[in-house]
Amino acid sequence: MKILLTGYTDRHFGGSTGYFLKLADMKSKNFSYFLPNDFPKKIKNMKKVRVEEKSSYLFNLRLPFFTGNHFVKPFMMLNSYFSEIKVPEKIDLVHVYDKVAITNKPNIHFFDNTPFDSARIWGLSSEHKLSKCYVNYFSKRYLKVLNHPNCKKIVFFSKFARDSFVKDTGLDDSKTAVIPQPIRIEKAFAKKTNKKPIILMVGHQLRRKGADVLLKAFSEMQDEAELVIVGSPDAGISKMINESNNVKLFEAVSDKKLVELYKKADIFCLPSRGEGSPLSILEAMNYSLPVISTNICGIPEEVIDGKTGYLVDVNDVKKLKDRLEKLVKDKALRTRIGKEGKKYLIENFSNEVVENKLTKLYKEALK
Repeated sequence: MKILLTGYTDRHFGGSTGYFLKLADMKSKNFSYFLPNDFPKKIKNMKKVRVEEKSSYLFNLRLPFFTGNHFVKPFMMLNSYFSEIKVPEKIDLVHVYDKVAITNKPNIHFFDNTPFDSARIWGLSSEHKLSKCYVNYFSKRYLKVLNHPNCKKIVFFSKFARDSFVKDTGLDDSKTAVIPQPIRIEKAFAKKTNKKPIILMVGHQLRRKGADVLLKAFSEMQDEAELVIVGSPDAGISKMINESNNVKLFEAVSDKKLVELYKKADIFCLPSRGEGSPLSILEAMNYSLPVISTNICGIPEEVIDGKTGYLVDVNDVKKLKDRLEKLVKDKALRTRIGKEGKKYLIENFSNEVVENKLTKLYKEALK
């Protein structure tokens, strides 16, 4: 089977770029992936194919004032997801990620999270007038595309995203499925003992990922551990980091360096305010790290509280500090939880598990 991958792509590791890299890493014998020409050069191991793609905007606000406006941005982002794609004859099926598209070949749409959860993505209350406005408006657009005869299935990374999407749009849930991101399982390695336990956080948007909450929790235990943060801080978080002890910031790292940081760390922490299904959590589990994160969105499907890590409420500095101290002080507990996380990862997110699910899905779509 020849599968065309297309969708919204970003330039940082994670999100759609990370997802496409994970698909390429499967190296399946059952299907081959192809890419449009405009995809990031970072995505390797795939052949390129020219695809004609035309965006079908309903409106497009191009004034500089609007491009960064907190209230208009959701409309602009969601509108940009709608496309019409003319697919070459040699392609059998189209795998669309993180946007919707009408294609001249059978397609399957994949979503990390629901596009309508404004409280989670843009910080607006679900009762805000703008929230209700774009949910009502865009749900009709989504349904028009997803109910098209060529759309065979709508797939989500988590049950949470699937249930939220069905609730927002009224989509027939019999047309949906849940298939997580694939992870190539890393071999066991000899871990060196650090003088102080290292807490690692990885996230592109550090404010949304809760770096400020982590820094507050860590401020009372700076002598007990070290904190390493990978990501892009705003001015406020940069100030907090500069005023802290035993905190290191890496704004940009290579894939090789990121692996080194995962291997050296003892604990992974991601106290996010908004997420889909974080790839960084799965990566941390791949290196047998106990994970502390928040009890929101798709995270509880990745982290089993008390078994593969701990879950806390959003902005709960006190409980986050308590869980961090518990792991910092107990090496045996860190090891046990890390092993449970690796086992859970292998059973639910490994390349082999996901490839089998995708193969079955693709074959059903082409019947």
